[in-house]
Amino acid sequence: MEDSLDRLTELGVEFPDRREDLYESVIRKVMLEQAMSKLDDEERYLIAQLFYFDRTERDLAEELGIPQRTLHDRKRRILCKMHDFLEK
Repeated sequence: MEDSLDRLTELGVEFPDRREDLYESVIRKVMLEQAMSKLDDEERYLIAQLFYFDRTERDLAEELGIPQRTLHDRKRRILCKMHDFLEK
């Protein structure tokens, strides 16, 4: 028979605070989604392809018909832009 988390805690069983970890994870996800929403379509596509779909800069640059270095510079500018959104 399963005991409730509260009852087990009263008995002295210690658990890592997963609620706090979950809370922090949700907050980070919401903040990231807000920052992504402030990007234009091209910027969002680039970040999604590189970080959500694990594409390489070389592969994505080839698809877009631009030099890999240009794509890398765009990525850095976009990440700085997102960082600024997140700092506010």
